Amino acid sequence: MMNIYNGNVTTDENGLAVIVLPSYFEALNGDFRYQLTVVRVFAQAIVASKVKGNQFSIRTNQPNVEVSWQVTGVRKDAYAEKHRIVVEEAKSEKASARLAEYDDAREKLGAGLAAKPAPFSPTAAASWAATPFSSSSQPGNNNPTRQPWKCSGKN
Repeated sequence: MMNIYNGNVTTDENGLAVIVLPSYFEALNGDFRYQLTVVRVFAQAIVASKVKGNQFSIRTNQPNVEVSWQVTGVRKDAYAEKHRIVVEEAKSEKASARLAEYDDAREKLGAGLAAKPAPFSPTAAASWAATPFSSSSQPGNNNPTRQPWKCSGKN
């Protein structure tokens, strides 16, 4: 189980910002992970100091940089410790047998099931797009060459 905390902050004239987390943050969480994304400018951002005293700091190489941040923590309260989520469980014999049967059937059918679709063809797409709608395919359309994606705003 993980808790996620996030927000946006703007660094000061020295490129520093301190993120204050809830007072219970360290008591509830451990094994912290950090994500930083700089917004609207090309700049570098780093976690200058890790979580300590329910806060951490961000430093950027330029002043006044907006940074979107996220910090996650694995819950370490008694309930979470007792009820850990199992990421992956071993399959039962019955489930393993069904998977083996499926794989065998797929092999017997041949490569047709695993075949990749035909690659995209710009020529075929262009010829399809250039084909006008017929009046029969567009009820009430008196102009069989009308192409709706080329509308001028007047219909």
